[in-house]
Amino acid sequence: MHKLLKDVDEDKVFYLKSGKVIKNLNQLLTEARRISADDFNHHVGEERNDFSNWVMHVLGDRQLAGKISLIKNKNELVSVLQDAINKTKKLIKPKQEIQKNKLSGNKMKAKKVKKTKATKKTAKKAKSKPGPIVKETAKKPAKRSNLKREIFKVKDKPSNKKDISKIDEILRREEKILEIEQLLEEKMQEFESGKKYKIEEFVQGLLLGVIVGFIIGLLLITL
Repeated sequence: MHKLLKDVDEDKVFYLKSGKVIKNLNQLLTEARRISADDFNHHVGEERNDFSNWVMHVLGDRQLAGKISLIKNKNELVSVLQDAINKTKKLIKPKQEIQKNKLSGNKMKAKKVKKTKATKKTAKKAKSKPGPIVKETAKKPAKRSNLKREIFKVKDKPSNKKDISKIDEILRREEKILEIEQLLEEKMQEFESGKKYKIEEFVQGLLLGVIVGFIIGLLLITL
């Protein structure tokens, strides 16, 4: 609030002849409208002007004090005071609007910052959240098509009965290997699908893998 419209300290109030206490310019205007001629002349004369002195030394407005020092009656006093109050209020209103807009802007800015932080927090949380676990399909053992193809090439052109017998034996072994591989593949798929196994079953599967590897090695050496 402007200093002209604010209440002054208790030790700086203005006392009218009637006993009324004046604490600000609005109260002075109110009392000036109903002050008696006798009371007015008590405060304003050729050599004194109590209203002008109070406005200058207490309210600190020299320009307004100068205007009041020129008045001759209460109507002039009322006119000067009313004009000063109107101008003061016009000065206050834009400042209040600026402060209001500034406060509103700060609230909007704070709200925007809060929303941005919340969005970042949500994005960070979503980023840190583990995605769905995708189980890899168990890779099937490579088919032994190349080996069988080579065997059939030899079988198509046998040199003697011994070679044919050898080839037949290899084919039987090959079929057995394929059966073992298929069984091992099924066990691995069941294991990866989440089924629980006993230790014995796991060891059996491991041994099957070792045996298959060993047999394949023998076949390759034989061939």
